[in-house]
Amino acid sequence: MNRNLSNIEINILGRHYLVACEPEEEQNLHEAASHLNQLFAGMKQAASTADNEKVSVITALNLTDQLLKTRRMLREKVTHLIHLVETGGESSAAAGKKDSESLEITL
Repeated sequence: MNRNLSNIEINILGRHYLVACEPEEEQNLHEAASHLNQLFAGMKQAASTADNEKVSVITALNLTDQLLKTRRMLREKVTHLIHLVETGGESSAAAGKKDSESLEITL
Protein backbone atom coordinates (compact mmCIF):
# COMPACT_ATOMS: atom_id res chain seq x y z
CA MET A 1 0.00 0.00 0.00
CA ASN A 2 1.40 3.37 -1.03
CA ARG A 3 0.58 6.06 1.51
CA ASN A 4 1.63 9.67 1.37
CA LEU A 5 2.72 10.39 4.90
CA SER A 6 3.69 13.82 6.14
CA ASN A 7 6.64 14.27 8.46
CA ILE A 8 5.56 16.60 11.25
CA GLU A 9 7.87 18.10 13.85
CA ILE A 10 6.41 18.26 17.33
CA ASN A 11 7.92 19.44 20.59
CA ILE A 12 7.26 17.48 23.78
CA LEU A 13 8.99 18.34 27.04
CA GLY A 14 11.45 20.55 25.18
CA ARG A 15 12.53 17.81 22.80
CA HIS A 16 11.80 17.82 19.08
CA TYR A 17 10.39 14.73 17.41
CA LEU A 18 9.75 14.03 13.75
CA VAL A 19 6.55 12.00 13.44
CA ALA A 20 5.02 10.54 10.28
CA CYS A 21 1.26 10.84 9.91
CA GLU A 22 -1.49 11.03 7.34
CA PRO A 23 -1.85 14.59 5.99
CA GLU A 24 -5.41 14.83 7.31
CA GLU A 25 -4.15 13.96 10.81
CA GLU A 26 -1.59 16.77 11.07
CA GLN A 27 -3.88 19.15 12.99
CA ASN A 28 -4.88 16.41 15.44
CA LEU A 29 -1.24 15.53 16.03
CA HIS A 30 -0.34 19.16 16.76
CA GLU A 31 -3.32 19.47 19.11
CA ALA A 32 -2.38 16.24 20.87
CA ALA A 33 1.22 17.41 21.35
CA SER A 34 0.03 20.77 22.66
CA HIS A 35 -2.41 19.12 25.08
CA LEU A 36 0.29 16.72 26.26
CA ASN A 37 2.69 19.59 26.89
CA GLN A 38 0.03 21.38 28.94
CA LEU A 39 -0.52 18.24 31.01
CA PHE A 40 3.21 17.82 31.53
CA ALA A 41 3.59 21.46 32.59
CA GLY A 42 0.73 21.11 35.07
CA MET A 43 2.15 17.90 36.47
CA LYS A 44 5.64 19.39 36.78
CA GLN A 45 4.21 22.28 38.75
CA ALA A 46 1.98 20.08 40.93
CA ALA A 47 4.72 17.53 41.61
CA SER A 48 7.42 20.18 42.07
CA THR A 49 9.87 18.12 40.08
CA ALA A 50 11.98 18.66 37.00
CA ASP A 51 12.34 14.90 36.45
CA ASN A 52 10.81 14.43 33.01
CA GLU A 53 10.63 10.65 33.39
CA LYS A 54 8.57 10.88 36.58
CA VAL A 55 6.33 13.56 35.06
CA SER A 56 5.86 11.42 31.94
CA VAL A 57 4.90 8.30 33.91
CA ILE A 58 2.45 10.12 36.18
CA THR A 59 0.89 11.93 33.21
CA ALA A 60 0.60 8.65 31.27
CA LEU A 61 -1.12 7.04 34.25
CA ASN A 62 -3.56 9.95 34.54
CA LEU A 63 -4.35 9.85 30.81
CA THR A 64 -4.85 6.08 30.91
CA ASP A 65 -7.15 6.42 33.91
CA GLN A 66 -9.21 9.07 32.08
CA LEU A 67 -9.36 6.88 28.96
CA LEU A 68 -10.53 3.81 30.88
CA LYS A 69 -13.17 5.81 32.79
CA THR A 70 -14.42 7.33 29.52
CA ARG A 71 -14.58 3.91 27.84
CA ARG A 72 -16.48 2.47 30.81
CA MET A 73 -18.92 5.39 30.84
CA LEU A 74 -19.45 5.17 27.08
CA ARG A 75 -20.03 1.41 27.28
CA GLU A 76 -22.64 1.98 30.03
CA LYS A 77 -24.35 4.69 27.95
CA VAL A 78 -24.44 2.48 24.84
CA THR A 79 -25.80 -0.44 26.87
CA HIS A 80 -28.46 1.85 28.32
CA LEU A 81 -29.40 3.20 24.88
CA ILE A 82 -29.65 -0.34 23.49
CA HIS A 83 -31.94 -1.24 26.39
CA LEU A 84 -34.12 1.81 25.68
CA VAL A 85 -34.36 0.91 21.98
CA GLU A 86 -35.16 -2.74 22.74
CA THR A 87 -37.86 -1.82 25.26
CA GLY A 88 -39.28 1.05 23.24
CA GLY A 89 -38.07 3.53 25.85
CA GLU A 90 -40.43 2.17 28.47
CA SER A 91 -39.30 2.41 32.03
CA SER A 92 -40.78 3.17 35.42
CA ALA A 93 -41.50 6.82 36.28
CA ALA A 94 -38.57 6.97 38.66
CA ALA A 95 -36.26 5.29 36.19
CA GLY A 96 -37.61 7.53 33.41
CA LYS A 97 -36.19 10.63 35.07
CA LYS A 98 -32.87 8.86 35.59
CA ASP A 99 -32.94 7.54 31.99
CA SER A 100 -33.39 10.99 30.47
CA GLU A 101 -30.65 12.46 32.64
CA SER A 102 -28.21 9.67 31.84
CA LEU A 103 -28.53 10.09 28.08
CA GLU A 104 -26.21 13.08 28.04
CA ILE A 105 -22.75 12.02 26.94
CA THR A 106 -19.90 14.35 27.77
CA LEU A 107 -16.34 13.57 26.84
